[in-house]
Amino acid sequence: MDWVFYFWLFITNLGSEYFYLIALTTLYLAVNKKLCYKTALILFFSMWLNNFLKNAFKLERPPEGLIEVSGYGFPSGHAQNSATFWGYLAVVTRSLSVIVLAVILIILISYSRLYLNVHYLMDVVGGILIGLLLVFTYHFLNRFFEERVEKMSFGFKVFISGIVPLILFALYTILFFEEASEDVPRICGAYLGFAVGYLLENRTVGIDDPQVFKVRVIRSILGILSVFSLYLLLSILLPTGFYIIFIRYVIVALLMTIFIPFLVKALKIS
Repeated sequence: MDWVFYFWLFITNLGSEYFYLIALTTLYLAVNKKLCYKTALILFFSMWLNNFLKNAFKLERPPEGLIEVSGYGFPSGHAQNSATFWGYLAVVTRSLSVIVLAVILIILISYSRLYLNVHYLMDVVGGILIGLLLVFTYHFLNRFFEERVEKMSFGFKVFISGIVPLILFALYTILFFEEASEDVPRICGAYLGFAVGYLLENRTVGIDDPQVFKVRVIRSILGILSVFSLYLLLSILLPTGFYIIFIRYVIVALLMTIFIPFLVKALKIS
């Protein structure tokens, strides 16, 4: 394999689970906590919907891909999720630099799936369109319902934040149990932990978004090291299994949203 292959392999990994774990941790602790919360919710729903659609359509991938992948082909998860993540950040921030970066990364990540021969063009285009449709729908609904949601009681918001990912997890499991992807317990577990953890952190810890670059760097490093350390530790300690994966990701998301902010506040990294 030449350097071109490794370049596109690097690009395709910018749409991987590990990238989003790093990106959300950094965004939450070092940039803008509320923006991260909103971005995470639409990203996790996009990931869930992608798995749902793949199992519903059951369209095969191209034969003889350059890397090993599993699951069905349509729509492309990398294309859909990159369009959702970067598209939402571009729409919300309205920053020219973010918009340019979003366009470049969505195109590159999507094309990487074609170069690596793990998706057809239809898979990639469909993924991008679904991702962008989710972004604009979510952005519109968020603007319309945000004030109403803020007026809800704390307990009701926690209940809704917990029940929605549980319903999505149960729905997918019931419909596709025999060929269920282990991505779904990861997604729904992270969804639940992040949604509930954000609300609890605001109520009990309440760290502010940092304004100093040095503080942002320290928080990012602390967060990423803590999240991946717990991620690896739980992978070793907990047995494997469909439902155990769900629990593991709930714990990791709660660590990121509550425990690390508590540590940040205790160490006065502000």
